[in-house]
Amino acid sequence: TVRNVTVGGHVSGTSNVGGFAGGAGLGKIINSESSAEIDGTRHVGGLFGAMASTTVSNVSATGDVKGEGSNHTPYGDAGGLVGYVGGTPKLTDVRATGAVEGNGRVGGLVGRSTGKIENGSASGTVSGGGGVGGLVGDSLGQITNSTAEVQVTGAERVGGVVGALGRIDPNKRPPKLEVFVVNS
Repeated sequence: TVRNVTVGGHVSGTSNVGGFAGGAGLGKIINSESSAEIDGTRHVGGLFGAMASTTVSNVSATGDVKGEGSNHTPYGDAGGLVGYVGGTPKLTDVRATGAVEGNGRVGGLVGRSTGKIENGSASGTVSGGGGVGGLVGDSLGQITNSTAEVQVTGAERVGGVVGALGRIDPNKRPPKLEVFVVNS
């Protein structure tokens, strides 16, 4: 368990780039914050570049995030808090403020998510190519009781809350959304 950690400065890299850690696999992150400015190519976030099977509670990120994508993958998976949330982790009471910019799958809070987000909020600006959302760029997970007060700009699959919601697959359950308050 990691608790009460604060980080700032500037972090840059290619893949899995975050203010706190590039990647997180297991454990708990509680009561922590990042004000770091983040630049990378893929899986780029204010707190984590990528995470899976991690419990995150009462954390925030306030720095600007830029995830450009590359010739191999046009998706930057850039988020104000986390670039890519894979597996079934849970993010509770999480906040991100700032400018998030990327090529694809860009969100004010999370770029791409298959996990659960509860009581999340994002504010600032979000811009990108495709899959651009005020809260989550591309969501295959569950989002509840969350807010987005974000100016969103993109080319396709652009939404005030979620840019791309789920995939059309008859063998899978669709993602679940509950109780949104959106101001844009």
